[in-house]
Amino acid sequence: MAASLTRRAETAEGILRTLCILLTATLLAFGTPAGAETPDDDAASAAAAVPDTRPIQDIGKVSITATRGERDPMQVAGNVTVLDRAQIEATGARSIPDLLRRQTGLFVTSTTSNPAGVQVEARGFNNGGALGSSLLVQVDGRRVNEADTGNTDWSLIPLDQIEAIEIVRGPVSAIYGDNAVGGVINIRTLPQQGPLRVTGRGRIGRYDTYDGSVRATGTLGNVTGSLLYSGYDTDGYRDRSTFDHERVDASVEYAGNSFAVGAKGGYDDNDREFPGALDPLELAGPRGRRGADPDSVGDESAVEAYYVQAWMEYFLSDDIQLRLEPFYNHRTDDVLISTATSGQFDIQTEKRSAGVNAQLRVDRQIHGHENRFLAGFEFLYNDVETESTFISIFGPSTLLIDSERELYSGYVQEEFSVNEDILLSGGVRIDRARYDIETLSVGGSPDRARPDFTLWSPRASITYRFVECLSGYLSYSRGFRLPNFDEDAPFFGSVPDLDEQISDSLEVGLKARSERVSGGLSFYWMWVEDEILFDPMNFSNTNLERVRHRGIEASIDVAVFEWLSVYANYTLDDVRITRESDSQFRGHRMPLTPLHRGTVGATAWLPYSFEINANLNLVGSRKLANDFGGDLRDLPRYEVLDLFFAWRPKITEHISGELTLGLYNVANEKYNGFGASLTPFSGPFASVPTRFVNPAVKRTWQVGLSFTVTL
Repeated sequence: MAASLTRRAETAEGILRTLCILLTATLLAFGTPAGAETPDDDAASAAAAVPDTRPIQDIGKVSITATRGERDPMQVAGNVTVLDRAQIEATGARSIPDLLRRQTGLFVTSTTSNPAGVQVEARGFNNGGALGSSLLVQVDGRRVNEADTGNTDWSLIPLDQIEAIEIVRGPVSAIYGDNAVGGVINIRTLPQQGPLRVTGRGRIGRYDTYDGSVRATGTLGNVTGSLLYSGYDTDGYRDRSTFDHERVDASVEYAGNSFAVGAKGGYDDNDREFPGALDPLELAGPRGRRGADPDSVGDESAVEAYYVQAWMEYFLSDDIQLRLEPFYNHRTDDVLISTATSGQFDIQTEKRSAGVNAQLRVDRQIHGHENRFLAGFEFLYNDVETESTFISIFGPSTLLIDSERELYSGYVQEEFSVNEDILLSGGVRIDRARYDIETLSVGGSPDRARPDFTLWSPRASITYRFVECLSGYLSYSRGFRLPNFDEDAPFFGSVPDLDEQISDSLEVGLKARSERVSGGLSFYWMWVEDEILFDPMNFSNTNLERVRHRGIEASIDVAVFEWLSVYANYTLDDVRITRESDSQFRGHRMPLTPLHRGTVGATAWLPYSFEINANLNLVGSRKLANDFGGDLRDLPRYEVLDLFFAWRPKITEHISGELTLGLYNVANEKYNGFGASLTPFSGPFASVPTRFVNPAVKRTWQVGLSFTVTL
């Protein structure tokens, strides 16, 4: 009887394995390369013949961000992507947003044709009508969302310093707090231990684009360090869209037997121009899509930013770890906005952020079951001082804004393995935020607000591994986003009384991983209370009563041959305002984020160290920002094809080289990075809404050369 049951179990497992492989090979719902170790020598040889440089969803690596601890992504209750350095280089991406626009669940918009003015959001929050971001971005665990806007300045994160990028989709406020409603992107720049390595890169491209960097990393004894210098200069595709940037980064870490301490810092200096948006008449003018807004005679900004951060990791025992991470960010902006008809804005902003995260992790079995317990405390302080002077024919007027915020947070999380196939996870986080915002118009009366928020964010999930190559999960989580300073202290109007944005989310998904096929399929439903939005009619920020976000994220990667990998992904984001007293919003779909979008592509590894990557981004039609009723023509769908060629020879035992050619928007597609419906005036003086767009770059190219010397 026992033998019969054993044979039946083995037969059932064999059937499940076969179904797993067939399912992942046929459904248009799955992700990327496995990168998993194979159990036998023949399979290992086959895997080694296919370089681990495939560019899309790699669910075979270790996820750190999703659970604040190392975990196989097959065990994570969420849609997670881990991209390593080799995968990043194989794409030919010129910036982090250029790479992220290829990922399922993320949507990228741009109001310029240079690295500034880029917005990345997840799960339908890119509506073009809010100043804040519902996507938390961290660099080596340091929060980089700006306190005044809530957004991330992607131009301050050079791609050449990136070691890995981890993308976690869906609310993770139970672990990370504010902004983590649509997800978290954690960018890792710290080098792994290894021999001294020096890499020099240089690139030239169309529109007088010059990009280069020198990076040295390595380990000497117990010390690992890195030093990076990078620069970027371009005239941009459009008039008045130049961008000039220089950056220096350095890090050092000492690792002992039971502890590690480290520190890093960086300085960035850049100048940027903003070409503005164009209406239909301006698009039909002599400069066409390349022209700048003729009413903007000089929109520009000078930015200086630096940061320092440190970390201490101590193992109290083999299964108890304590980690402490303090950081400090400082940034100054000098913005000049000049119009031919109205006047000139001179805006000077100084931003300071300081924070610390303390975390205790215990990995200890309970009655023979694997168990992980996390407890942590976070403190974040933000201070933004802004002086805005408007000069018109009536003379100058000045507005002073001083905004401060203190945020205290505590969290606990438990992960318990019922057996080797079932993982239960749950946790909760409490956040307390105190604001002090004061605005003063010179010659007027001050306006002051001290909003106070207390929030709790629970989460619970179950992950079940049906067989080695297939797992499924079900999760519930709550997320939140607090109003940022530009929403709570706008340049125009009084200080609004905004509520916090809170979401409740359910998600169910499957993940598959075999030797040649891997992928994932996720369905999510999110109900957001008090979603923060910019109201174009009243020119102020407001809370929408209830917004429903729901969608599908699907991806697949297949190693067709040892030298060829093909991939595809699809995203559906359906976002609708389901309850709202204001009829201009109620019942309408949120604008700007398309209902459908996706990516298809292939990477080939050819003889003599040649590589080719072809990537096609497909984006469906979408409403203009602010155009909830669809009164103006939608932004049309577009398809952008990129081709990337690389030759990476091993010159000597210690020297390797790289010669690359990137062709971007090969078909010369005319599309717009952003578009909005704008009404110049409100109230009785309102005019007819006009369609304004920010044209994206047409066909362009970039040639690169790099050398790496390993000592």
